[in-house]
Amino acid sequence: MLTLLDSNEKRIINELWLMDLNNGSMPLNLLKEQIGCSLNTLKNDLTQLDSQWYDILDVRIDENQIVHINHLSNGTIDQLLTSLLYNNVNLKILLLLFKETKRDATYYVEQVYCSLPTFYRSIKKLEKFFKGLPIKLVKKNNVFYIEAEAGEHELRHFFTFLFIGFYRRRLLEFIPNYYQLRQQIQEELIPNDRKPSEQMVVFLTVLYFVSMWRENQGYHLDETTTTDSHERLKQKLSAYFYGWDSEAELERVLHVASDFSREFVSRFDATWEEVHEYLQEMLLEFYLNHKQFPYATDSIVDRLKMFNRLFAFRNPVIHSALFQMCSTYLNQLELNEPIFLDTLISEISMKFPFLIDRKITLSIGVLSDFSKTHADFIVNRLKDRSQHLGIIDFKVEGFYHREEIEFSNYDLIVSTVQLQDIPCPLFIIEDYPGEYQFYQFNEFIKKIAQDKFEHMQED
Repeated sequence: MLTLLDSNEKRIINELWLMDLNNGSMPLNLLKEQIGCSLNTLKNDLTQLDSQWYDILDVRIDENQIVHINHLSNGTIDQLLTSLLYNNVNLKILLLLFKETKRDATYYVEQVYCSLPTFYRSIKKLEKFFKGLPIKLVKKNNVFYIEAEAGEHELRHFFTFLFIGFYRRRLLEFIPNYYQLRQQIQEELIPNDRKPSEQMVVFLTVLYFVSMWRENQGYHLDETTTTDSHERLKQKLSAYFYGWDSEAELERVLHVASDFSREFVSRFDATWEEVHEYLQEMLLEFYLNHKQFPYATDSIVDRLKMFNRLFAFRNPVIHSALFQMCSTYLNQLELNEPIFLDTLISEISMKFPFLIDRKITLSIGVLSDFSKTHADFIVNRLKDRSQHLGIIDFKVEGFYHREEIEFSNYDLIVSTVQLQDIPCPLFIIEDYPGEYQFYQFNEFIKKIAQDKFEHMQED
């Protein structure tokens, strides 16, 4: 969905991501190089951030040309992204195509308050966005509408995730009777012996709203039925709880959930009671969801991808382990679409936030052929420049002579000279390392930490 943002909006989001990954502080020139824009453009973006979102962000550039953005977090970025999406012309037109379908260009232009050329540029962007999806934008007899190749159920699935994924903070604006619908869903559709997650309740509520809206527009799931729309929708939605073909099918999902829970407990600091019921509920929901809507529109889960991307940067070791686990067990249930993997990783990491903060301790020896003072200088520089890698604890010592080092005590040796025949990885560092070499070092120790974590699991 981020593909529907304009270049300026995308650049601002990327700037926020990079600043967040660097704990809210970053040299101005380095940020400029990472973004790939001019210095004036970057300064204009920072000024725009400060003027438009001064109530939630504190943006400044200090005398050393270091950019600081205070109060930056996943929640803040999520809020800014929601605001950008909400005011984006392309998204406004997309929502209008859902709410008021089969209208001409003049009508949509008047509703969105844009020019006719802007409208047609947005249509081009939407057509490009839908390319590769089983959904397409149609212009016929001078009116516009959206249709899905596999039928009405797929289109409802798409718009349900659109509302949940990008407008959850503003659901009441789109669904004024949201809480009444939610209560109705809980009372009429959810069995008394089931306690679905908050995500499932939200999903069913929004899906019900989307479905009723489409029914009222004349788009029906089953033209041959004689029951009214409400009863048909109840039957369809109830399939999420009663949609098992056999007891064996249900048992299969429960078995995979148990295996997943056992491995999770064995690898992370969690108890069976904390994990099993939660993972079981998630896999049951995913499986039934997939049976109802086999054509997943994963391109609308960019916010989940963003969360996971930040998780991966902050703790690549744990993220990699969790990624492999989730992939393995989802594949056993043929839940291969990225939407399930992205959702499961993000939900687990939010349910168990200690995963993001879990640390691996690395012992690092620093050897300098210059002097012991220089070795200590390198030690302090490594500590200072790698602080944002909060997932790794350092035990660093400096040495002047090779004979002083007991190599078997270290996970990594950092040296100003090449060393032969040592039993641990070696990173060659310059006398006065620059920004790029610190970047190389950080990437290197992520791999070292990953290897150590995997060996810990094997032991």
